[in-house]
Amino acid sequence: ELPTGYRGHLYGAIATRSASGAEAIVAYGFRGNIFRLEGNSTQWTPVESGTKESLVGSFVTPAGFIVLVDQVGRVIVSVAQGTPFTEFMKPRLPAVTGLPFTANQRKIALPGKGGVKMFDFAKQAI
Repeated sequence: ELPTGYRGHLYGAIATRSASGAEAIVAYGFRGNIFRLEGNSTQWTPVESGTKESLVGSFVTPAGFIVLVDQVGRVIVSVAQGTPFTEFMKPRLPAVTGLPFTANQRKIALPGKGGVKMFDFAKQAI
């Protein structure tokens, strides 16, 4: 167990590679909290998310970008393996519960109240 020092809830984690090729883990959760652990380190580093809403879903693009979504549909992206994150799109949806990347790697699906909203991720510039 590697405690983050954060006493709130974390809802997910995603693995990626750092610029040096070392494995990095990005954990996310309640009130926009993000923590990053790189390589053999035992110290989690807090990462600014730019949101105070809970982060509820994630995926890594084929290019290695980390994409997270908060509970109101704000999508944030890191092009640098988990630090920093910047706002990518902000559709303001009610109660988003996840973030699947569709099989054709072009669309993101934001499931929540009233169904699933689809967005063409490939048309957005990162």
